[in-house]
Amino acid sequence: MIAGRSPDARVLKAVQGLTGVTVSGTVEDVRPYLWGAKISIVPIRIGSGTRLKIYECMAAGVPVVSTTVGAEGLSYEDGTDIVIEDDPSSFADACVRLLSEDAARRSIANNALEKMQGMNSWEAASREFEAILESIGCGPSEPCRFIDRKIAVAMPAAGAVARGSSLSHFVPSPGKISRNCKGCHFQ
Repeated sequence: MIAGRSPDARVLKAVQGLTGVTVSGTVEDVRPYLWGAKISIVPIRIGSGTRLKIYECMAAGVPVVSTTVGAEGLSYEDGTDIVIEDDPSSFADACVRLLSEDAARRSIANNALEKMQGMNSWEAASREFEAILESIGCGPSEPCRFIDRKIAVAMPAAGAVARGSSLSHFVPSPGKISRNCKGCHFQ
């Protein structure tokens, strides 16, 4: 399955008549395609923009083979949670290896999924947000004098989910958020 916006005419021509290869073009929800995929490939050689599709694949438990440009700006460890190959022949070999070696494919997928869970869990978001608050002088033992109401009101969902984590001092209330830290002046 090749899924993606505006497939190139060369791709469409190359897959004509190939059994088992489908080009879908744009899909409304890529997750079902990811859940059925053995690997995801990102053969980008030039370009710019965000590379969030790689993180999306990793979070879905799909191992990724990419070029350096394809994974530019992302946090990864080549050979552990992603495979990076820039030479076309080496790239193709890496794809074939992951498709044929279950243990290698599972290892890359599991490491990538663990990385995504560690980076993007509510606990990780809570720790990062708390560090930001503390860096501006707003923590469990400090007044919240630097945060205005607009920012605080935007947080009820995070506070509700993060209860029991490092943001446990955020307690949502109907229509507003209150904070059990010393000196808080918006309740």
